[in-house]
Amino acid sequence: MRTRQIKIIFAAVLGLLMFGTAIALPMRTWAQSTPTRICAYDPTSGRPNPLGARAFITAIEQDGSTTFQFDQFPSTVAGDRPVTIESRRRLFFEGLGVDEARRVLRENLSYYSELIGDDVNEGFAAVDDVLVCRSGSTPSPSPTPSPSPTPTPSPTPSPSPTARISDLPNGVYRFWSAQPARPNASVTDEELLRRGGALFLFRKTGNQVEGNFGYIDNVGICVRGAVNGNTISGQAFPYDRSIENTGETFTNWGPANYLRVRRGVRAGTQTRYNSAILNLASFYRINAGERLPPTCPR
Repeated sequence: MRTRQIKIIFAAVLGLLMFGTAIALPMRTWAQSTPTRICAYDPTSGRPNPLGARAFITAIEQDGSTTFQFDQFPSTVAGDRPVTIESRRRLFFEGLGVDEARRVLRENLSYYSELIGDDVNEGFAAVDDVLVCRSGSTPSPSPTPSPSPTPTPSPTPSPSPTARISDLPNGVYRFWSAQPARPNASVTDEELLRRGGALFLFRKTGNQVEGNFGYIDNVGICVRGAVNGNTISGQAFPYDRSIENTGETFTNWGPANYLRVRRGVRAGTQTRYNSAILNLASFYRINAGERLPPTCPR
């Protein structure tokens, strides 16, 4: 019987983003074939992520083998310069499909500890239970906004995934990817943190929309553009100043496909995607809360 090979790959992208320049350690080269299956946390499920709001595990089956990818979102490094650090680790199961690889990882605490990069008392089971599998291209987990605090009163609308942003009067709004637990009740910060998901806090003026988009309690991205129905087309400005896609093909910003970006550029200390599409068709309008959206860089 052929011995299956298991490789631990520290892709450790300790990406120091200084002055808009990313310095990363070499990572394992991915094959060019399309992944057969991808299993990842679904922020729209309403179930909490056992890893918290700043980390994700993705299982990718490709060419009969499976890679588990552990991503930690960028965090600020203390100092007198704008510096952030992020990390990525990969655990590679050669010759194992994703279902079998998930079973092996559930049963082996040492493999899971190596993937996380730390000694752990609890294994992979809790994370595995919230993974959702699908076919398609590899998702790239990414972060979310913490809007600046400025109180403003707002009515509590009836939750509805069909409220068209283009039909709303000028004002400040919040749209959430999860359905509120209680219709016609204000959604609290505690409920947002507990249930997770994606949130867009924005100001609408005419057909122009501007605000914070991201995954609950993480570094986000400022989106500005024109709205048509529930789709905003325009530009996006990452708060962590990272650029992952400089090409002409749209890629997802984050683990879900709500925001797609392309044409990333750096200009001095500013980074932006010159083309961004944010689709909020499946989102629910909730109370606007006590914060105002930011103004994106000009």
